[in-house]
Amino acid sequence: MTGDIPQPGGCLEKGWTGRGAISSPGCKRVAPLNCIGATDLELGISTMLEIMAITRGCLDNPGVLENHQGALGAQKGLPTPFGEQESGGEDRACEGGGVRAAEEKNFIVVGPSKPVVTYVGEDVVLPASLSPALNAEAFQVRWFTTDYGSPELLYIDYNIRIQTDTRRTLSIDNLKNGNVSLIIRNVRVSDDHLYRCYVFSGQRDEDTQVSLTVEVLGAQPSISMSSTEGQKTRLECSAEKWNPQPEVTWRDMNGADVTSQSTIKSERDSEGLLRVSSVLPVKEEYNVFSCLMRSKAPKPDWHSGLGIYTDVTFDPETAHPRLIVSEDGKEVRDTNTRQGVTDNPKRFDRCVYVMARGGFTSGRHYWEVEVGGKTKWDLGVARESANRKGRIILTPYNGYWTVWLRNENEYAALIGRPLPLHLRVKPQTVGVFLDYDEGQVSFYNAQSRSHLYTFTDSFTEPLYPYFSPGLNDGGKNAAPLVICPLRTH
Repeated sequence: MTGDIPQPGGCLEKGWTGRGAISSPGCKRVAPLNCIGATDLELGISTMLEIMAITRGCLDNPGVLENHQGALGAQKGLPTPFGEQESGGEDRACEGGGVRAAEEKNFIVVGPSKPVVTYVGEDVVLPASLSPALNAEAFQVRWFTTDYGSPELLYIDYNIRIQTDTRRTLSIDNLKNGNVSLIIRNVRVSDDHLYRCYVFSGQRDEDTQVSLTVEVLGAQPSISMSSTEGQKTRLECSAEKWNPQPEVTWRDMNGADVTSQSTIKSERDSEGLLRVSSVLPVKEEYNVFSCLMRSKAPKPDWHSGLGIYTDVTFDPETAHPRLIVSEDGKEVRDTNTRQGVTDNPKRFDRCVYVMARGGFTSGRHYWEVEVGGKTKWDLGVARESANRKGRIILTPYNGYWTVWLRNENEYAALIGRPLPLHLRVKPQTVGVFLDYDEGQVSFYNAQSRSHLYTFTDSFTEPLYPYFSPGLNDGGKNAAPLVICPLRTH
């Protein structure tokens, strides 16, 4: 057995340049394993057996899988994402559900279809996930920009082995749910790149790419006039501290666009920001010109959604008995007391949740919710068949794509285990954008116009806006959740 398993550096010593074949007692087939050299993969015998137990499954031999689980031990991390329940007046957690077993061998890596846009100083998540949601703890996860051999981050053998910048990381606790997203803290202009995410299971390798645009709105442009050697007059419109290069538009006194007659150049300063200059030759006769600079960075989905606001109202037929929905269906709060309402299949009976009226099966939908003054809340979407009775665990696998606030300033995306969202600005209004056809649910600080998190998945049944105002908590969390009025522009 030992002779069949590459020791640390053994791939190169045995002359294996491609894939080696190793086997394990209890696994009925030979499991291929990529030999990638001692610099990339230095594994002992026990670790190799653990990888085989996951990448091949070995489900026909429960003993092997049990040994693997015992070797790994209990996973440590953040609390499981249980929603709040009303039970005997106690503020306890809804529980139940579980983690999906990694039985499938084939998978793809799913990333966003559009660039992720963020701002300097914020934290950002470059979303990437396995479909189906396999356990990726034993996989290799490599994030790089231009050179595969020089990764920004490399996770292998159950640990992050390469991390060129400590601001870049991934949530190891969430790998078991197939989430391989890259997290970048305190974003800089230098983080503006096209990133590649490569995942190798030991049998199969897949990848996706995510474009990150770090937007900086620069100084207001100024116009100056000068003459060339031939005594021709020219106007120069310039501004500093932009990223990416802005779009420049020239117009004359009649409003005609004369941008085609201009030239533009830009150069980066020591901070990586752009100084932009656009020159427009003009004739001697009297005229008035204006110069407009505006960002041409891809707008986040919430921005494109401004023209497709959806009129969302709370459905009192789904509300937990402690919740009161206003007559217009735009406010919900916890009353601390069960109301005399009749139960029905749609109503939450233990967790203090409520759905909206009407679901979505296609298209793009955007709504905003006022969350100011609250110490806890949940927002997101849920599939029609998601469990509404008893204890509930909030995960995409269970049909809930949500973010929450806890303890007044602890924000998280619920992807199996809570993924902390380190926000520098406390949102007063949260925008939720559902692109059903693209399989994305995105959350934004609607006031600062900053992206919070995006779930990427595939949807096969109606989705409903989901909300929880949280328990009253002795008046500390008494403020309601309020759905903002529908915009018409």
